[in-house]
Amino acid sequence: MATIPATPSRRQYPRSLFGGPDYIVIAGSFEVDGTNDVTNVKGEGFTVDDSAVGVYTVTFPGCLGKGLISCTATVQADTSATADDLVCQVGVYTKATGVLELLTASDAFATLADGNGPRVNFIAVFHNRDSLDVTYTS
Repeated sequence: MATIPATPSRRQYPRSLFGGPDYIVIAGSFEVDGTNDVTNVKGEGFTVDDSAVGVYTVTFPGCLGKGLISCTATVQADTSATADDLVCQVGVYTKATGVLELLTASDAFATLADGNGPRVNFIAVFHNRDSLDVTYTS
């Protein structure tokens, strides 16, 4: 198997090295609004709702029945006033509905109140092969 160099953009490699057609990558972001809603949604292939204070459900309609390989989510501060250590925890993903929970909190793990401005960014990688399914345990 060929190794991928540090700067692969100048060369072409077989798609299998990057997951091939069985992988789907969806990236997006949204802004937290003071009225417990989300605004300024960026990206395609998902919808997002505020299901509780600090808890957001991201629905991937095109990924129904596909397994989640990995997801990373962060909170981007909008001003120095919100530049405290804000975190976003990736919660439960339900394959049957295509719904992923994102939980936001402060560095003390207090629920991040739905203030006006911080942006939540995420990138999720899905697969279409049962052999890659992950069993989550607590």
